[in-house]
Amino acid sequence: MIRLTVFLLDGRGLGVGNQTINLKLPSSVTINNQQEITDQSGKAFFDISSSTAQTINVTATTNNLTLPQKIRVVFY
Repeated sequence: MIRLTVFLLDGRGLGVGNQTINLKLPSSVTINNQQEITDQSGKAFFDISSSTAQTINVTATTNNLTLPQKIRVVFY
């Protein structure tokens, strides 16, 4: 299992709370546990797993906006 942590920050670098974060993941990846609503510091987290060895690219969205940072995750 891999924990992905997303921080949603405003233009001043301060956390933005109470926002829903969605991840774009392939159907072969399972979200096992999540806190998809950002806390007061702007943090949300997702525990993901895959029963298949694969490399995926993860994109996060909020309010129909795609966050600019993308990550690559490798499952062995």
